[in-house]
Amino acid sequence: MAYDLGKNLDSEIERSILLKTLTPAQVEELFPPYPENLPVILPQFQVGKAVSTADVFSPVSGVNNIISALESITKPMTALEQLLGSTTGVGIGSNSWVISGQQTTTGKPILANDPHLAVQMPSIWYEVGLHCTPKSADCPYNVTGFSFAGMLGVIVGHSERIAWGVTNVLSE
Repeated sequence: MAYDLGKNLDSEIERSILLKTLTPAQVEELFPPYPENLPVILPQFQVGKAVSTADVFSPVSGVNNIISALESITKPMTALEQLLGSTTGVGIGSNSWVISGQQTTTGKPILANDPHLAVQMPSIWYEVGLHCTPKSADCPYNVTGFSFAGMLGVIVGHSERIAWGVTNVLSE
């Protein structure tokens, strides 16, 4: 799911292939790190030392086999993108919005959430409900929504009082 949301699988494959013929410094020049003087989402966290390509990629036996495997992965991905159209570009990302209860006939707000995940088989989402029977102070759960296989809880969903969703801005 991280590759689906991040959309950087192509960049990672491209970096690996370029390292076959370029030095790590040349590849770093083609893929510069995010500038330290630009805004970040969590400014209270200090930005650590940028990881160098030289730190990550070191000569290993069989690297040419890995490169060949990565090159073979890109061919079907490119063919699929040509068939379905590009999933990158301006306007791609998750959406969430809320209509104020002052604008609805019930007086309650409406949440709309679309995390824009690619179609997958099997689906990464499964519908889940966590209900206590009977509901009490010791067992207060009454939520319904969607989760990921193997995850506890409801990632996108609602209770009788509140609704929640998730969004993501695609980045490389």
